[in-house]
Amino acid sequence: MLFVDADTELSKNFLENIIEVMQDPKVVCASGYIKTRGNIFERFLFRASSELAWLLSIIRYPHFYGNCLACKKDAFEKIGGFNEELKTCEDLDLTKRISKLGKCILVRRAIAYSSPRRVRKTGALRIAIFHIINFFKYKLLKRPREHYPIVR
Repeated sequence: MLFVDADTELSKNFLENIIEVMQDPKVVCASGYIKTRGNIFERFLFRASSELAWLLSIIRYPHFYGNCLACKKDAFEKIGGFNEELKTCEDLDLTKRISKLGKCILVRRAIAYSSPRRVRKTGALRIAIFHIINFFKYKLLKRPREHYPIVR
């Protein structure tokens, strides 16, 4: 199963790269490397987030974003899918739960381009602070934020 946000564009060989990794019976979840076609600062932010996600997957503490996420259907169903009670962090929660069933791999050669519109509309510092605070609210208190502003 592949989950992709409407404003995320997959590179030409994205699916082939994800499918290749998912052939390993130990792999239950994979994500692509998220980039953007925005300005240099936006590109830096997206790459930094992808590098962090890659590093966390290497140390078996995966945190993949829902804008580009693949799961094996049986593993997805076994954990009950996304926790629809969560308004934010549902992607991190899914990755955390599914990682108990097998490997979660960030596939560096599977490139996806996501829109920088939220960074532009909200501001880089504000969006970074939102996500950092929300991450810790989810990890420490098990209560992520209930509201994530819609940005069009």
